[in-house]
Amino acid sequence: MTQTAGEYKITLETVTYKPVAGKTKDHENLVNALINSFRYETDLIYITDRREAVNINNNPVRSIGGKLEKEPGAVSVMNNQSVNGINLLTIDTSYKSDFEEVKYSSVSGGFTDERWKQVMEGYSESGTLDSRDNFKYREYVKEGQSMHKITETTEITIKVNKDNINFYTHAHMPDGEYYIRVWMADINLASNNFTSINNAYNSLGTLKGIVPLDEIIITVKGSMHDDTN
Repeated sequence: MTQTAGEYKITLETVTYKPVAGKTKDHENLVNALINSFRYETDLIYITDRREAVNINNNPVRSIGGKLEKEPGAVSVMNNQSVNGINLLTIDTSYKSDFEEVKYSSVSGGFTDERWKQVMEGYSESGTLDSRDNFKYREYVKEGQSMHKITETTEITIKVNKDNINFYTHAHMPDGEYYIRVWMADINLASNNFTSINNAYNSLGTLKGIVPLDEIIITVKGSMHDDTN
């Protein structure tokens, strides 16, 4: 039996506001977290080139009473070694960005983008118009400041066994049901990877994974040794 190739695509788009236009760590860290959350899991029992029974992580499978035992394993980018020491996953990414300067005027009557007004006092956009009406108080952006809307998009392509290398299941794998499952693990947005750059999504807690993202159930009955041809 071969371990067939597969391909999974993820598109991540983030929008942030920064004083300087450019690639952000906010986006980069999320991309890396998504890549690292990918899992390829199975409880199939494989045979190596050295005739050893192993799981998908190339770890030995126990035999109890002459019967091989299931040892489920999961491959990830951080733990990529598979049968015969082959790296099972490969990653390709494509990145693009767009920058928009958020305009403002520092004088009364000039044009100021509503996105500035949403964070300043004395405007209906921020719900503080009473400050202007009742107290004649209104804030303006100081000359020389800058703010950019940064839209970043990364397309992630995760390839499983891109070269379609043959992995063979063990002839003595017991009869029964086995699975191949692809899933995405939870991402803790409050971890050090994210809090170190003080971004807005720290407070969102855990981004729930997807289990399963894809799954195949395999029924094993007999082996090639049962063939009579």
